[in-house]
Amino acid sequence: MRKYIFYLLILFFVMPQVFSEDISVNLKSDSDSFLTWDNFNLNLVVENVPVTQKCGGIELKINYDTNILSLSDIDLDGNLNADYSELKESDGTIKLAWFITPPSGTIEIAKIKFNTLKEGNSEITLSKTAISDSDGSEYKNVSITGLNISVGALNQTISEITLEDYKTDEKIDAVLSFNGVKTPIKNISGKISFENISLVGNPSTLEVLCSKFNYELNSNNFSFFIVPNEISENETIFQLLKIPLIVNNKNYKISSELCINGVKIQNISVSEEKESVDSSKYVGLMFYVDGDYNTETELSIGNPKKVKLKACNYDKNITNISGYLYINESLFDVYGYQIPTVSEVYNKLDSSDISLNESYLYFNISMEDNGTMGTFSILEFNLRSKINKNVSSTIQIGNLSAYFNETKLSIDSKDLDVNIVEKSANANPTVKIFYNIYNNNQVHFYPISYDEDDDLDDLEYEWDFDDGTNSIKDEPIHTYSDYSRYYVKCTVLDALNASDTAKGVIELLDIAPVSYNLNTDLISTNGENKTLYLNVTLNNPLTYSVSAYIQFSEYGNYNPLNSSYNVLLDVNEIKNVIIPINVSKSCKIKWNILYYPPMAVDSEDIDIGYYLWSFDENIEFKEKPTIITSTEYVDVNNSKVLVKVNRVKKVENQVIYKTISSSDESVVYYCFTAISGVFAGLIFVQYRIR
Repeated sequence: MRKYIFYLLILFFVMPQVFSEDISVNLKSDSDSFLTWDNFNLNLVVENVPVTQKCGGIELKINYDTNILSLSDIDLDGNLNADYSELKESDGTIKLAWFITPPSGTIEIAKIKFNTLKEGNSEITLSKTAISDSDGSEYKNVSITGLNISVGALNQTISEITLEDYKTDEKIDAVLSFNGVKTPIKNISGKISFENISLVGNPSTLEVLCSKFNYELNSNNFSFFIVPNEISENETIFQLLKIPLIVNNKNYKISSELCINGVKIQNISVSEEKESVDSSKYVGLMFYVDGDYNTETELSIGNPKKVKLKACNYDKNITNISGYLYINESLFDVYGYQIPTVSEVYNKLDSSDISLNESYLYFNISMEDNGTMGTFSILEFNLRSKINKNVSSTIQIGNLSAYFNETKLSIDSKDLDVNIVEKSANANPTVKIFYNIYNNNQVHFYPISYDEDDDLDDLEYEWDFDDGTNSIKDEPIHTYSDYSRYYVKCTVLDALNASDTAKGVIELLDIAPVSYNLNTDLISTNGENKTLYLNVTLNNPLTYSVSAYIQFSEYGNYNPLNSSYNVLLDVNEIKNVIIPINVSKSCKIKWNILYYPPMAVDSEDIDIGYYLWSFDENIEFKEKPTIITSTEYVDVNNSKVLVKVNRVKKVENQVIYKTISSSDESVVYYCFTAISGVFAGLIFVQYRIR
């Protein structure tokens, strides 16, 4: 902050050079005439800033008659992108500086919001106005245009009963106020009746000094008669009474009859003023919805909201927190309840129990170590309205319990008021069918929907697949048993049952447009890189040209040269694609082949995205055989020789060669023995013949 202030001082005081340009600073409004108690906006615009020097800084002060007007807000334009800004609504000061991308031309600075307080005229002017260029040099002769505002008296007296810091089942104050009162005021009288509200104290006067104040409390009725003194009898806007009460439930009713100087007031309203909570300072649990911490939100049918329960600025470590969110199940659907995955609670989660009952959402969450502290999300859920009417309900936090290990902690909480706003008009949704065909007979359906006043996630679908089956899934997957033509229908419905139906014909073909060849047996060692070649033949049996893609998936132990290949195929055209694949170990190679038709080959209601066929092959590495060479010398002393070979673990990976050899002396001995045996056998045979 000090750095920015230093730069700002440089912009306005250090650079001495000045320029004469046709720059103007203007306050603009659609009207300059308003009534008492109106509110209006002025646009603050700087025009004709040179493109060459641009705008490096702006400083000005808004002046007006504080008796007639009240400055309620300064809302900077969302496209300013100022690097430094300082706003003071209390005195109307605006200071801006740009260091990186200074603007030029016409610059929409801010929307200035005013409230009118009383009848009269007020000039709104700009003082202390200074504009510098991007080098810090101040522009000279800048023209400044303000506005003259006229505030007229109301043509009738308005009265309002405001429930301040509104909540149920707790003591609050109802404030009775008046605006546009015709003076002088001689007396004010009235009767106010309350239903489902309990009066819990004596009323008191606020801004009117009274010569006489009489009142009567009777059950839930309050009547009064007031005579103001001379000091207050000429007031036109004032708060008259403060009435302490308790609103017992949301279905309360307040009716009144009020008179000033005996004339009945026709315009009487009742409003609720919610308690203002500064989330940067509040310590306890609050709901986070609509991108901010809130105690109130609006909901309409067909437009669910995500709600978070968060701890704000809690200065003690929490290891366990539990409680109930009481939600009116006749008004709301609750779904998607969980601990936010991006949160300290999720990161330190030890155990959790989150369950939905008919009337409450229960949570019990424990964290590891020392838990967490500060600002963090505890729970999130989606809230959907079941009805389409103006009604309000409160999501109350009850039975709240927090611990640091065994020590119980005290923790505050704020409830969330949900106002269901009736949708007076409802636009019909529209739908178109989009589908993809997998492996000839499995169809993945997708609805392409649009609804200008409903959340797309809140739409419902009814599918008819024309084979006797139906589905209510958003994106169903359906497998057909026969190859044929099917007349598919999809009906979309919004929360108020407005609908649209898309329909069209899909045709399932028994086709095999892909063939391939791949060597799956490798003689190698695991870890040794080998290159395979996948030879794919593609043909196009369809009646239109296609763009074919070969896409590999889940490749960890194999590596194709490219992850995908694209081939254009005309009708009946055939093309070959050879793809090198590096493989280092046994694995499964997976790939898909997709055929993309040209756009809009079907009809306005239905269209195909692509055809897909899936393939996979197991690749097995076979290790090289191990040859064992062994030589053994055996002396043969008898006619029987037994050779034994011990088994090895994996015979399929071994080749064993067995060789028996003998000496020269053994050969002579064996030959003599064999010849002698032959002669002995012949002699024996001859003897037997005789």
